[in-house]
Amino acid sequence: MTISQALQKLYKKITTHDSTETNIAAIIADLAQNYPESGGGASVSIDKTLTQEGQAADAKTVGDKLAEKLDKSAALTVDATLAQAGKAADAQAVGTKLSEKVDKTTAATKEALGLVKQAAAVADAAGEQPTKAEFDALLAALRAAGVLAAS
Repeated sequence: MTISQALQKLYKKITTHDSTETNIAAIIADLAQNYPESGGGASVSIDKTLTQEGQAADAKTVGDKLAEKLDKSAALTVDATLAQAGKAADAQAVGTKLSEKVDKTTAATKEALGLVKQAAAVADAAGEQPTKAEFDALLAALRAAGVLAAS
């Protein structure tokens, strides 16, 4: 009888009111005798060699075997040269390469994108209609910042 069958038998006796102390004691004694706390019980065979099909594997042996198989040197390798396929790219190297490629000194032109500076502050128009002087001040600030072409 398996432990599951013995527990089902015990449960049935209790729930069908056939639970005399003698019946329950006999089932519990059978469980204690056939399924001791250590060793997995009479019906469980532990395979420490990990070679027997249909048997329970010993946990420590499994852990030891897995530890043997793990390649502890297989840590992630990072490619700082950014030239090796299949390797993780080094973040600092990526940043350096990008900053090398971006020209920080090329001004924007009518034909090409480039960097511009923030325009100088220009006072808001004083009235409903901006004056020529106010408009010219705005144009001058935009030209000085490189947002607007000089000609």
